Amino acid sequence: MRMKKSVVSILLCCFVTVMSSQEVLTEKFDLPKKVNETSGLIFYNNQIITHNDSGGKPKLYVLDTLNGRVVRTVTVLNAVNEDWEEIAQDNDDIYIGDFGNNRGSRRDLKIYKISKTDFLQNDTISAKTIDFSLSDQVNFDASKKNNFDIEAVVAVDDLSLIHI
Repeated sequence: MRMKKSVVSILLCCFVTVMSSQEVLTEKFDLPKKVNETSGLIFYNNQIITHNDSGGKPKLYVLDTLNGRVVRTVTVLNAVNEDWEEIAQDNDDIYIGDFGNNRGSRRDLKIYKISKTDFLQNDTISAKTIDFSLSDQVNFDASKKNNFDIEAVVAVDDLSLIHI
């Protein structure tokens, strides 16, 4: 599903507001054209990091928090953006959830794990891949009702948890 730039701006403002409850919601900026279908955001190293949704390039975009411009692009060499839905982080790593499964037919669900040290030092990086499946999904027929679409991931105490 495509998120409109204004909706993303509002969500970004909500994120900033939650981080400091004194802030008033205001639209800061439109997202750049490179980030035409953002699907997840984290705040790290005083910058916003995002990625595009399904079919996008396997890239992370680092945005300036004042004007929204892409200040850096990091390519994940050994990844494919089949359907990147979410991004999360813990103290040491960044996690990208490639587990969008709108039709319920995917058998290649994964989370890419990227070292923050590598991320800070390089514009091209490799990720560790965490392959997984949903044990209760036995039907992969795209024409059937689907309860196996994953849209979010949360990192808690250095343990990545998947939310469906």
